[in-house]
Amino acid sequence: MSSKPQFPFPKTSIGIWTFSFMSLVLNSSLIQAGTVPAGTSQPIDINTPLQNWQLEANAALIGSGAATLGITSSAGGVIDLTNSSVTSAGEGGFAQGIFLTNANAILSNSTVISVSGIGISAVRGVSSIGGSKVTLRNQAVVRGLQGGIAGNRFSELNIQNSTVEGTGANSFGIRLLEGSLSASGSTITGGLNGLTVGTDTQASAIIPTTIVLDSTRVEGQSGSAIVVGINAPNFPTVANIEVRNGSSLIAGNGTLLEVGPGASAGFLVDNSGLIGNVVVASGSSAKVTLQNNASLTGDLQNVTSATLTHRASMTGNVLGASSVVIDNASTFTGNLQDVASATINNQSVMTGNVTAAPGSVAGLTLDNGASLIGQVNNVANFSISNQALWQMTDSQSVNYLTLNNGGRVRLGGIRNTSS
Repeated sequence: MSSKPQFPFPKTSIGIWTFSFMSLVLNSSLIQAGTVPAGTSQPIDINTPLQNWQLEANAALIGSGAATLGITSSAGGVIDLTNSSVTSAGEGGFAQGIFLTNANAILSNSTVISVSGIGISAVRGVSSIGGSKVTLRNQAVVRGLQGGIAGNRFSELNIQNSTVEGTGANSFGIRLLEGSLSASGSTITGGLNGLTVGTDTQASAIIPTTIVLDSTRVEGQSGSAIVVGINAPNFPTVANIEVRNGSSLIAGNGTLLEVGPGASAGFLVDNSGLIGNVVVASGSSAKVTLQNNASLTGDLQNVTSATLTHRASMTGNVLGASSVVIDNASTFTGNLQDVASATINNQSVMTGNVTAAPGSVAGLTLDNGASLIGQVNNVANFSISNQALWQMTDSQSVNYLTLNNGGRVRLGGIRNTSS
């Protein structure tokens, strides 16, 4: 019988050494990364070991029922995951769930989670043409502590029937720096703000960010639903935003759209009902349009223009505007304060007071069966035409009042405007 092996250290050391060795082996396995060589395609599934993945140029990672750690892709790469999951806790330096550089990620009924960073970062090489693309569909979910998805210049985000969420207290749902977002039937949530828009600081010319929300909910849990101008005024930001077909904007601070210094926004609400305010910083601009049965309960503060058309309705105040138009059987209940010009037309009805901006040569027009029930103050030129009606409710201040083609002024108590 052979003698027992002899060890040059006590048994207690053996236990410590064995534990340390096993920990080293386990930690090493966690930070290993599979590489997909340039121009090749790698399928992965439930039997593929859990690891990070790195895609070289024009490579493809095709997952079906797979589970991975963080994934990065070089230019031209494609990450196509179905019924799969990506979870990154920073293993091997992979802070984001998926990191794209001029690459493409397509997720169908799949989940991406970053424990400490951003769920998906869609960036570009500074000297490259074009950006990255992200497509979520069929109940895909993307979550990250800092934010759900971040896309910079030329990035394209297409979110269909899916969820994007920033889980940290100061997180964003989606951040765009001169990119585009089209979302339908989806939910976008940030711990602070829902959608944030800024400018790519590496670019010399500004590209407008485009956002289209269709039957989609955007929520800033403690802040604004949408913020435009996150790195203004040094880097002015331009955004065009459409909110369509029953979409909703939810704001923890009551502000649906916040336009920061040096930024400008076009804000179109179509067939959707919103509750909250639009707040624009001094020197910035916002053109707000409500149309096709859209409704807003809240104030518009310092907007450039406000337009209600095709049976739109608003309950609240417009506090500072160059132009207000209420048209095509729309209704407005509230006050127009410090406006330069206002037009109420085509069977539309306003109930409230109109006060012109100080020092302006302000104009007010009622036309084509429209009606105004309220006071008019500091208005230089007031025209009432074509069966339109002004129902005065108190003392007024108008320099010139013109009545044409059956335009009417009614004094005293409010009556039925159809009489």
